[in-house]
Amino acid sequence: MEIKNIRVYGLEESIIASGYPMRTETMNEDVFDEYADAFWYHIYTKHKDNSFENNIKRAETLAQTPQGSGHSCYLKGVIVQYDLTAPEYFWRQFDRYHFHDYISSESKMHCILKFDIDKMCNKYVDERAIEILKDYISIYKDMLRDNCPKEDLNEMFQKIISNCPMGLELTARITDNYLQLKSKYIQRRHHKLEEWQYYCDWIETLPMAEKLIIPKK
Repeated sequence: MEIKNIRVYGLEESIIASGYPMRTETMNEDVFDEYADAFWYHIYTKHKDNSFENNIKRAETLAQTPQGSGHSCYLKGVIVQYDLTAPEYFWRQFDRYHFHDYISSESKMHCILKFDIDKMCNKYVDERAIEILKDYISIYKDMLRDNCPKEDLNEMFQKIISNCPMGLELTARITDNYLQLKSKYIQRRHHKLEEWQYYCDWIETLPMAEKLIIPKK
C-alpha cells in the first residue's frame, strides 16, 4: 500500500471561515487575504499574533466537538488530494465512505492483460493464485491470435476478471477532506487490517492534523 502525490488546499481559508457563524458583517476580500497571509506568517515564524491565535484556538475547539454536532463542518473546506495504491479488499471498505470522490483510477477492464501481475499483487497473495491468473491471461491472448469466436473470448475474459486476487493493488487519485478523514481516523485507527493502520498513520502527518483531525484523549 502507498499514498503519494499529496496536495492540501483551503486550510487557512477554512480556519478563517470557522468563525463565520459569529460574524455580523461580511468580510471583504482585502481582510480575508490579510488573515490568510497572517496564517502562514504565524505558522512559519511562530509569531504570536493574538488575532490569529484566536482563529487557531477557535478552529481547534470546534474540530474537537462531537461527531455529528455540526460544529466542525468547516473541515469540509480543507481539501486533500492524493494517489492511493491499495489492494482490492481495502477498496471495498474504503468505498463505505461516500464523501470522498475518485478523480481517476487504474482499470482492470482496460489493463488486466497488460498488468505485471507479480508486481501488482501484495506479499500475501499465494503464488498459485497468481499463476492461475497469469495462465488465464496467456490462454486469452492465444485465443485472440487464433481468432477464436467472440463468445469464447468473452467467457475467458470473465474467468480472468473473476480470478483476480483480492490482494491485487490498484491506484486511484482521491479527493478527500479533513472532516471525512476525521471520521475514517476515529473509526479505523484500531482496525485489524494493516492497510488501515498505514492510512491512519498517514493522516497523522497532514498539516495541523493533531489539532483538527486527531481526537484529544
